[in-house]
Amino acid sequence: MEVKSRQRFKNGRFKKKMDVMDCNNNVDLLSEEEKSNELQMFENNPTSPDKATNIAVTEYSDILQGRRIIDLAYFAKMLQQGCAGCEEPLQLVGCVSERKYGLASIFQIKCHKCGNITSISSGKRQNDEKNGQGPFDVNVKLGVALLHAGIGEAIFASILAIMNIPCMTSGNMKKVERRAGSAIENLAKETCDVILKDEAEKSSDSLSLSYDAGWQKRGSGKNYNSLSGHASMIGLHTKKVVGYSVMSKTCRKCDVATKSGNTVPDHDCRKNWGGSSKAMEPAMAVNILNEIKEKGIFKER
Repeated sequence: MEVKSRQRFKNGRFKKKMDVMDCNNNVDLLSEEEKSNELQMFENNPTSPDKATNIAVTEYSDILQGRRIIDLAYFAKMLQQGCAGCEEPLQLVGCVSERKYGLASIFQIKCHKCGNITSISSGKRQNDEKNGQGPFDVNVKLGVALLHAGIGEAIFASILAIMNIPCMTSGNMKKVERRAGSAIENLAKETCDVILKDEAEKSSDSLSLSYDAGWQKRGSGKNYNSLSGHASMIGLHTKKVVGYSVMSKTCRKCDVATKSGNTVPDHDCRKNWGGSSKAMEPAMAVNILNEIKEKGIFKER
């Protein structure tokens, strides 16, 4: 049996030794027991077409490689809905191609009955008012997960690489992270407004609030030079956060543009403090109280 060295698949990946064997010998990647079970499954299926039209293992083994993150309930439902032409239930064994969108995928599955190709996604997509096709749910949840776990795109990409799961680029991961961050901030502000009104209704003539602040870098007792700080106020009656503030002394995009002598591009700059780190605590308290005053909670009473 002749072995051809350094051959590639269509996606550019080098073929392994067992993959580059002469295809005229019809080498399968399954064991004899697995091939016997596969053949028995088709023979017992009354709707199975002629064996000559069945998709061989060697046809899809090069397409479906590695691992994927799939919404099992959604994916099974779409397979059961069947072919767009004859409504015959589809099988993943008939996948002829795959398009990856971050952690999600769209599989092109060929019907074993009529030969029509149907597109099935690995999970749900959000509706977008602009074009009707928004981001996949799994990619949106990735942005939330990165913020919640406090890890960057490089660490997450390494995890997926070890697990043999295709990953999106670092730029796209930053996009989903910013998208999730913006939604979380809006939700936090709306929640604080609701809780502040509830606290005002339960208070007599003034608000009783507790306040505390913290920094991302711990002070040593002699040196306090954290680049950012955060603070929050909690209501006496609701025991919930009615306001918060975050201060930062640096912005990476501004610093890079300044050092290189270029114009600072338009971006969501979070640099809002130029004083000392210790002075952040009283400044954030004033900011939160001013925001509460501007909302006019007690002016309406």
